[in-house]
Amino acid sequence: MSGTGGIFFPVGHLSHMGKFLVLILAVAFANPGRAQTAPAEDLVAYQPAVPFQAFLESDVRAVAPEAVIVRAGEHVKVGDRYLVRKDAARDRDELYLEILADWIEPVAAPQQSGEIRLALASGTVEAAPPATPTVFAPVAQGAVLAPGTTLRCGPASQAAVTLGARSAARFIAGTEGSVHLEGTAVEKVRIQLKSGAVFNRIRSMDKNVDYQVRTPQAVAAARGTDFVAVALPTVTDVWVAEGTVELMDLQGQSVGTVSAKEAGALKIIRFPQTPDPAQNAAANTTTMSVAMSLIPALNTTTAGLRGKTNLTPGEFQYTQDVQRVTYLVRVRKP
Repeated sequence: MSGTGGIFFPVGHLSHMGKFLVLILAVAFANPGRAQTAPAEDLVAYQPAVPFQAFLESDVRAVAPEAVIVRAGEHVKVGDRYLVRKDAARDRDELYLEILADWIEPVAAPQQSGEIRLALASGTVEAAPPATPTVFAPVAQGAVLAPGTTLRCGPASQAAVTLGARSAARFIAGTEGSVHLEGTAVEKVRIQLKSGAVFNRIRSMDKNVDYQVRTPQAVAAARGTDFVAVALPTVTDVWVAEGTVELMDLQGQSVGTVSAKEAGALKIIRFPQTPDPAQNAAANTTTMSVAMSLIPALNTTTAGLRGKTNLTPGEFQYTQDVQRVTYLVRVRKP
């Protein structure tokens, strides 16, 4: 902990994630607000820390309660620097800035009940049938997949599947897992995530979807929610952008429930749990930094729409369907 109230979370163990999270891009989003209208003499320039790290506000407050956090409307990014209002900076050499960012963009609407369809295949995407789950072959976008099909994404690749009438999942680069679906009135979705990360969106707030992601360590069960499950070599992380997820061990015993009830507030649950607050915060920063770096590369449709001035009603609705979330970045005076 520094004398200015900052904290440092090590990122050396990012190498474990490099096996499957290979598109690490140093990207942060600013939310222009009051800082844009402030006179130049009322602004102070700060530089972001390198390498890029994304922090949860709850972690920063727990580990460094004296740290100064500047809200999104009090700063603006110009080039490789942030301009912060003097009154918000409070003459600190180091600050944490709140960043408003897009969460993962939605997958195309599901096709029909009882069907698993490959809605997106970018880069190297392979599939193995249920009968021979280790025999992979390239699979084309639009293909209907048999329940139990295993998908595998190569470097700089991604795949998205729609699962029945209410759910969708997006596999990022380096991810391997099988997809299962049965039932129509109540759709039972099971994703066996061997490695990597999968973004899940369930468009049902009642009990007509039974959706679970199983990793080598745990099972994440959700209804009516938007979450990402990450299968690391020795731990499972679940990040919730909306709704509620229960995490269970492989024997079905609950280890905790996490809900994102506040708009924009990401929540996390991990198994096995990390009891030390500093170690837990470092682990949160590791996975969140990778996730928030990857999302801009995945959200190609959203990026194009954000740059347009005249959106059609359908395009506007698409941008509204993208969750907005917040995180913190650490900055220092040059």
